[in-house]
Amino acid sequence: MTPRAIVIGLLALCCPLAALAVTPGPKARCEEQMRKDLGSERQAKHRSPNALVEIERTFLRCMGLDELGAQFLATVLVEQREAALALSQGDLTPGRARAVVADRQAKLDAFRGNPRYRAEYAVGDRDRDLVPDAQDRCPQTRASSTTDEVGCEYDCDDLAHSRSALVTAMQCRRFVSIDEQEEMARAFAVPIPLNPACAGVPAPTSSSPLGWTPKVLEIQRSSPLDTDEVLGLKLYVVRSSMPSPECELFYEFDVRMEGIAGATTTSMLFSAKEDATPDNADIATFVLRTFRRVTHNAPVGIPVSSSVAVTVLPLSPGRAAAGKGFTDDARITWRVRAINGLGATHGWSEYRAHSAGAELTP
Repeated sequence: MTPRAIVIGLLALCCPLAALAVTPGPKARCEEQMRKDLGSERQAKHRSPNALVEIERTFLRCMGLDELGAQFLATVLVEQREAALALSQGDLTPGRARAVVADRQAKLDAFRGNPRYRAEYAVGDRDRDLVPDAQDRCPQTRASSTTDEVGCEYDCDDLAHSRSALVTAMQCRRFVSIDEQEEMARAFAVPIPLNPACAGVPAPTSSSPLGWTPKVLEIQRSSPLDTDEVLGLKLYVVRSSMPSPECELFYEFDVRMEGIAGATTTSMLFSAKEDATPDNADIATFVLRTFRRVTHNAPVGIPVSSSVAVTVLPLSPGRAAAGKGFTDDARITWRVRAINGLGATHGWSEYRAHSAGAELTP
């Protein structure tokens, strides 16, 4: 995935620019300025992570985040995306890339949830490893390195020579599972719309899959002989909390599909605003519209069989792949996590294997 694709994904906020009024509002102005800044950076002879951090920081400040939070979050976002880019280009192993992503996320969680950490970071972080100088026992950390909570570098591929005395081989093993590269690709393929209003908001409660069912979602007669149907799926998950109405909640789906042609994976994202059963206290229901089927029935007495035309509805790549898998009699294994606009989450559920079942909500 290119830097441009990743950043454009980050800019996929709740409303497309085309839907905004002619006079740009604050969000439109912020997005437009970021696009200009990124264009100038792409024209430069050498890519500069520091310049990308500054572009990201300016955007976050424009969106209303405070100076300290904007600087910290900009650094995290850019370094995570740089790790994903390095992985895609073969410059980082999957384990090292995942370690960078997890390292930056852990520090963001500390910054967001620990007032002391935030206050000490405001005083100083000279080696820019996102560990406040007051807690940093190993100054002069190299750029883009992973560190433990006291700022000492570690490398899971060479743990014996790492400066950290805290990171163990067992902790490292969780970064190098056989599905790591596949999981990294999915993680960066589904951008979470950025929402500074989520700063300081607790992570949403956990969710998990409950089941799914194919469904005729709409049916109408366009003529006495023609029937027009929209086909799709209903996906049922455990409802998560929404701690703040200003901080939008999302459900991310990670789907593995095993069929005759082999195994494939995809990810897709639903906003809690897409929940078809918002009044159900326990179950959130998401509708995936997949196909339109038009059936032309021959008039009575005419010895001609009916004709059926099926067209695929326009969907995002993730939803299109999932819709095809769910409807192709594939074996479906899936998991879910609830996540907000600053990436706060209690993590993924366990994978669940489900076949098509009965409706769980009306």
